Amino acid sequence: MRKTLRLLALAAALSSSGCKKKTTEVVEDTHQNTVEVALQVVAVSPGTIGAGRQTSVTIVGSGFLPGVTARVGDQSVTVSFRNANQLDANLPALNAGIYDVTVMLPDTTDATLPSGLSVRGTEVSGIGGAAIDSCRKVVLYFDTNSSSLTPESRQLLTSLVPCFNSSQVALQVQGHADERDTTDFNLALGQRRAQSVAGTLVELGVPRQRVQVTSFGEERPVER
Repeated sequence: MRKTLRLLALAAALSSSGCKKKTTEVVEDTHQNTVEVALQVVAVSPGTIGAGRQTSVTIVGSGFLPGVTARVGDQSVTVSFRNANQLDANLPALNAGIYDVTVMLPDTTDATLPSGLSVRGTEVSGIGGAAIDSCRKVVLYFDTNSSSLTPESRQLLTSLVPCFNSSQVALQVQGHADERDTTDFNLALGQRRAQSVAGTLVELGVPRQRVQVTSFGEERPVER
């Protein structure tokens, strides 16, 4: 009788344990791979501004973060973070020239756009002298093959010195000639004319570091 009970109990135990079905559990991976965007500066809008006055521009690129800072040339500028691709920058009054634009993240990572900003200066053309729109553009005529200022041209420059010195922008003195004679001769003549104007401006009180001299020779004559 005991054996029978034991066998029945064993059978019941085997019956109740059975074989469990294998199940497959799928776990969704909620970890998302993040793509790091490299810091870069691709453009400044507008890319050309006038010298001697405060200006607002937009720096365009990628990888910008809150707390970013910026430089134009060697000068720090105030920027506002708009988004990862745009910064609003308030530029101080800059002298004429071409400037690199650099953006720096809080971790000191930086990126530079070489020659990203062009600042235009006041023009003083070394080829003519009767017509004046303002002291922003002055035309001074020379005698044939001469680089000496006429008395009228010198008087005109003298009268305009207060206007030239009313700001600290650069003065671009551009020397020109007409198509007569050789290209090299005209290039040298334009250089002498521009230097004559520049020297007179300095003599009249314009700081030398503000005067930039360029010769175009016969490339841009006022008239043939």
